Amino acid sequence: MKILGILAFKSNSQIQNNKKQNKVSFGNAIDTGAKFTIDHADILVTHRCNKGCPTCIDKWVNKYKQIISFDIIKKYFNLLDRNTVSVPSPVNKEGRTLINILGGEPTVVGEEFLNQIAENAHERNFLMWTSTNGIKTETVKRILPNFDMVHITVDKPEDAIKWADSEYLNRIDIKYPCTEKTSLEDFLRFVNITKDFPNKKMIVYNDLHRKEIKMQPELAALLDGSDVKYTVAPHGFQKYADVYGVTIKRTIQEDNHFADSQMIPRLYPNGNYNCTWENELNNPYLGEL
Repeated sequence: MKILGILAFKSNSQIQNNKKQNKVSFGNAIDTGAKFTIDHADILVTHRCNKGCPTCIDKWVNKYKQIISFDIIKKYFNLLDRNTVSVPSPVNKEGRTLINILGGEPTVVGEEFLNQIAENAHERNFLMWTSTNGIKTETVKRILPNFDMVHITVDKPEDAIKWADSEYLNRIDIKYPCTEKTSLEDFLRFVNITKDFPNKKMIVYNDLHRKEIKMQPELAALLDGSDVKYTVAPHGFQKYADVYGVTIKRTIQEDNHFADSQMIPRLYPNGNYNCTWENELNNPYLGEL
């Protein structure tokens, strides 16, 4: 439901009422008294990008060139420290605040800025992740020592080869997007090429209407087979399975969408934060920066 272009969110009182009725939904931030429970927190450092991925979720990619200020990021970190707690999960077993640096393409802002953000986050005992297309190879290599995980998207399985000899291989997560053109042969090639990578996944993307793309029949038969067992993530919006050593990540098809969940606050380059990809208006539901 949208009102004047601004997403209509549940109020704190509504969330608290749901809590009293034991009807807490993991699709929204959970008011736990003084703090909200979140899955992770996004920071879009810029909308600038050096590529044009068809699966990009950023509506303003390369339309705006602004880079977020470090002062705003520190205020955001203070807010998260003050008003949130994180959900423990298989990738965050201690329930530490997990920060995901996004864009655009994060590496276009340079390794010095990215490492500065990571250093400040680690001083607060936050986990630091980022997602990149990997084009700026040297920049990625220079931030790897300071990030807990760097998700590198590859266009084809062979693009993963250049990362195989990294001394920080355990901090690299190779992501291969499954599109309508991805074949079973492509997937099996990815399985073989990344067999020595500790972290690799194939993401089955959604279309513009947030419905899962139609996979090639042979690949769909494998991923939907009765012997493939999916586990639902704690937030309830995504599911995962291991297929030949590769993690398959799929979105559970619901009216509410993980990308618009109050469990993921999102800070934009203009200094506003909310929890949607639909606009960059300010919705300070966790408190003011």
